[in-house]
Amino acid sequence: ETTIYFSDGNAQYVVPETRNIVVRENETVERYIIEELLKGPTSDELQRTVESNVSLVSIGVEDNICYVNFSAEFKDISELGRAKEIQILYSITNSLCTVDGIDGVRYLSDGERLYENAVMYSYEPACGVYNETATEITVYMVDSAGEYLVPVISRIGVVSGFEMPWLIIERLITGIDGNGFLSQLPGGTMLRSVEISEGKCIIDFSREFAENYTGEVPQPLLFQSIAMTLINNLDSVSSVEILIDGTKLSGVLTQNSDLIHPDFR
Repeated sequence: ETTIYFSDGNAQYVVPETRNIVVRENETVERYIIEELLKGPTSDELQRTVESNVSLVSIGVEDNICYVNFSAEFKDISELGRAKEIQILYSITNSLCTVDGIDGVRYLSDGERLYENAVMYSYEPACGVYNETATEITVYMVDSAGEYLVPVISRIGVVSGFEMPWLIIERLITGIDGNGFLSQLPGGTMLRSVEISEGKCIIDFSREFAENYTGEVPQPLLFQSIAMTLINNLDSVSSVEILIDGTKLSGVLTQNSDLIHPDFR
């Protein structure tokens, strides 16, 4: 019996899935773990972390460190965004570290050492290879009862190529790990674009923002969460306009005026 970690589907958590594997003689458990991870989860509630085009080239353990060498396609995970990249690495690292004698993981792709050959350990904060500049923001999250907003301090990595408004909204989408605040945006919501023009932040969400809305989070709080988080963290933003798949919702959200909450379903 072994434990494999997969994605919760929201680039936020890695979730354990227990399964039984048969290990052939002269084969290592860690090889089977990676093979099972590459197959993907059996539960419909979880999602695979490593893309199906990635394969295992070699794997071995030395001095309690597992060296896992994936095919060249594995390098592309850095293009998926920092949150997704970290989730992939934790999925693999946590799965391998369930094996006795493995304390950490070093990553290779097609024989090339990744992350300056740094070792990643399970359940620890992102290790030194993730050295992007971090900044502190206040995220307004809906409380568990769905009655009011709670200001929560969070740190986000300033990733090259991404503007701060984009990173802030992505944090609203993923929620805040470790603070008990899950994502309050409808499941499957993705950010299509974000731009600031004359003090207005225009956000274009994917159609899942409307299609997957359950009503569990009241519309006024949902919109207010987005508006307050952006306006209170960005001096350049004084109002927010929301689009769904390119279609405008009526109304502009501001900090002090009455918010307009259209029925977007």
